[in-house]
Amino acid sequence: MQLGPKRFLNIKHRPHELFGLFALLFFLLSFIPSKAGLDLNLHDVYIVIPSNLCGISAIYFLFMWMLYTLAKKIIWTRWLT
Repeated sequence: MQLGPKRFLNIKHRPHELFGLFALLFFLLSFIPSKAGLDLNLHDVYIVIPSNLCGISAIYFLFMWMLYTLAKKIIWTRWLT
């Protein structure tokens, strides 16, 4: 029994919703017009993520989100372990 209003992103009870969020994030990042893609500078590490990898990641996260959403009746536990 759920108490209170149903929130959009309830990570404690539905952690698979993060897949949908990351699918949307990577889908939007794949439209960045650049030859190098996305450049991240974390302390001493310089990471270059190509734009096509963002698109592939978006497809992967969307597939995982759909898998968890459509198969929630058969999955024994909803926790991502």
